[in-house]
Amino acid sequence: MWFADIVIDLPWFIAVRGKLGSPKARARPSADESSSQTEFLLFGDDEAIRHLRVMIDVEDYAAADAVMNLNIHVWINALEVSSALAIGKVATAATLQQNSASFMTFLAPGNEDADSAIIEPQYAAAAAPDFAGAATLMAAWKPAFRVHLHYLSRFLNSGLPPEVRWLNGYRVLEWHFLQGNVGLAKDAAYRRFLGEHAGLFEGVLGSKQTSQGLIEETRALVAHAILAKRADPGDDKATSDLVLRTFSIIEALVAQIMNTGVDGVSFAPLSGEPPAAQTSP
Repeated sequence: MWFADIVIDLPWFIAVRGKLGSPKARARPSADESSSQTEFLLFGDDEAIRHLRVMIDVEDYAAADAVMNLNIHVWINALEVSSALAIGKVATAATLQQNSASFMTFLAPGNEDADSAIIEPQYAAAAAPDFAGAATLMAAWKPAFRVHLHYLSRFLNSGLPPEVRWLNGYRVLEWHFLQGNVGLAKDAAYRRFLGEHAGLFEGVLGSKQTSQGLIEETRALVAHAILAKRADPGDDKATSDLVLRTFSIIEALVAQIMNTGVDGVSFAPLSGEPPAAQTSP
């Protein structure tokens, strides 16, 4: 017997130091080839679901790992929907960083009473707020960038889902080159702009795919709130999570646009975080 611990509430998981307590509820999924060996155990308190343990009835690590890799996305999606409907508060897996599909999970042999892992994060000291820099940035934007700021505010908001941020980054590009019109992929100035930054697309483009084609393919997926062609990938080759794979590209392109919208300030992309700003002397 093996178990997969899927961390939901990271502060709670750190605090219990591997002692999950008794499960609040359990259920077996409808039997099929991939799920008949599993059972869901939910842990938490009077306020929320805090942790998910999935029991996997197999003999060795390879088999348990295969079951988890095949079902992890379905488990998390089911958890999100079920918690929203039954409790009114969405529970979802903790991720290792923003805009990431790397969930915090632990796979180990043991029964449902086995202790989980103990983690002791080392947090970096918080940086002092740069009030002077913020004031400079508020006053530095050119008047023509009023609408840009509307989309930039949503693109830089790390509290929003990555697909929402990505689409607002696209809207920054669309507004910059077309000022409210449509047909960005056919715009000559935009295509020249992508050509100037062709290095960003290395290793990401498909066979015979253009830079503008990749961005438009991702935009279509984002517009339908779809993060992958296969929501339940069985291996890396099946994964088509274009939103996450192209986020750094959009970030770098948006940073270049931002650099044309201010005087005396330059931006450099830092994937997963707001672009860094530096003021000129």
